[in-house]
Amino acid sequence: MKSDFWDTSALLALQCASDDFHAAAEAVFDGDCFAARRSRAEFYCAATGRMGVPPAVALQLLESLDEFVDWISLTDADEARVIKSAPKRGLQGRILFDALIAECAAKAGCKTVVTANPTHFRHVLPHTDIVDLTVQK
Repeated sequence: MKSDFWDTSALLALQCASDDFHAAAEAVFDGDCFAARRSRAEFYCAATGRMGVPPAVALQLLESLDEFVDWISLTDADEARVIKSAPKRGLQGRILFDALIAECAAKAGCKTVVTANPTHFRHVLPHTDIVDLTVQK
């Protein structure tokens, strides 16, 4: 049953064999998942940037995600609500992007988030189970 939400770091780990958490991602992947539509751009950016994946290969990896990911989008109102809540929630800097991704997890009704960035997700989704790829064996 599709119930897990995968953030960008987890999708990169799953798709890129050179990622430090690739084996952990493969071990917990159950065949399908939810993810934020905005993670598509982040995936391509990180793959072609810090990971050094050639652009054509990154695009191929990204497009193959469509086979098993149900992409969740935020409305303009959803995004505005998250941004307006940032000061009250103590969000500043890049964690805002994870808050927007986390909002997609909540919108999809997911109770579990798979990530290699657990600190941000524990902050923005404190009542959600976090599968931390950085500690998986």
